[in-house]
Amino acid sequence: MMAPAVKIYTIDTENFYKTTRGTSYASPMLAGTAALLKSNFPYLTAAQLKEIILSSGTKLDLKVNRPGNEEGDALVPFSILSKTGSILNSDAAFQKVMAIKK
Repeated sequence: MMAPAVKIYTIDTENFYKTTRGTSYASPMLAGTAALLKSNFPYLTAAQLKEIILSSGTKLDLKVNRPGNEEGDALVPFSILSKTGSILNSDAAFQKVMAIKK
């Protein structure tokens, strides 16, 4: 999994909301989703959690800057930078577990 991030809406140290970027903000979102799934569905294994999160993301069909490139360099499809071509969707992950559970 990867956890890049741009435009994450979060709270800052002064209790104001802002948008920010970076893995320091994205990784906790991914870990939090896994923790919430595990706490609600304790029978899920680590492999199942991974599969559910990876398969329930929201697909993106857009072009982005390749990490390390300068602003203005040619954009590349998001799908070549991401194994799944999608972004985290916690709600979809929960819905997927609920559908499996039935």
